[in-house]
Amino acid sequence: MSPTPRHNDENHRFDPRSEAFLASLRNLIEFKVNRQNFNENRFEVCSVFSRSMVDALDYAASELEGDGWHLESITRVWDDRFFESLEHHDLKSSRGDLDDNFMSIVHNFFEDE
Repeated sequence: MSPTPRHNDENHRFDPRSEAFLASLRNLIEFKVNRQNFNENRFEVCSVFSRSMVDALDYAASELEGDGWHLESITRVWDDRFFESLEHHDLKSSRGDLDDNFMSIVHNFFEDE
């Protein structure tokens, strides 16, 4: 039996070098899943790559939990520095001077590195 039957349709074959496929890989988010097996006194940290926290949790609950394993937590891995990824105006609030002093400390910290 042929793994992919030949049809006379216009569908293109899967190309792992296609830009659409590569873009979907670039958009994946890494999550760390902590799970524990109390019966065997074991603890594991697994990496899961997904489009969202909901999808990662769904996968972890269906595939990583069971046979004595229980999910402890799921955490998003943050690649960028938190304050560098936010715009300055996103961090302002009605407290005024306190926020300006805080932001000057944060920006000075990153400039020193």
